[in-house]
Amino acid sequence: MLKRLILVFSLFLSLFVCIPTRASEEKCLASAIFRESNGEPLDGQIAVAGVVLNRVAHSRYPNTICGNIRARGQFPWYHKKGLKYTDSSLALARKLMYKKGSYYHVISPNVIYFNHKNSRGFSKGKRYYRTIGNHSFYTDRS
Repeated sequence: MLKRLILVFSLFLSLFVCIPTRASEEKCLASAIFRESNGEPLDGQIAVAGVVLNRVAHSRYPNTICGNIRARGQFPWYHKKGLKYTDSSLALARKLMYKKGSYYHVISPNVIYFNHKNSRGFSKGKRYYRTIGNHSFYTDRS
């Protein structure tokens, strides 16, 4: 009886809660790499992915990759165009997701912001880290 109750409750809960799968997390990161840094040097693509992965580990942001991608005001392309990725962005996403620290040679684990180099007013309250390709990267001032 208890098993049946747990099963029914789990099915009911699954209607309201989106539990990310490994494949969906890979696709969300691959889409961030593709949408944000397609045409950038490899280090730029790694850095963009690194920021997303750093946010997952940061207490101020959602604890999933897809949660960060879907968050209002963070990645506007998601709400306008949805997920889109290539085989190469998916392969890079997988490599970076499963090799902890594999991007630290490009971007610090403290970097949680990036923006297109030509955007104005974005850096207020943030500490500049470095520029790679068309993106500038930042940490918190604190």
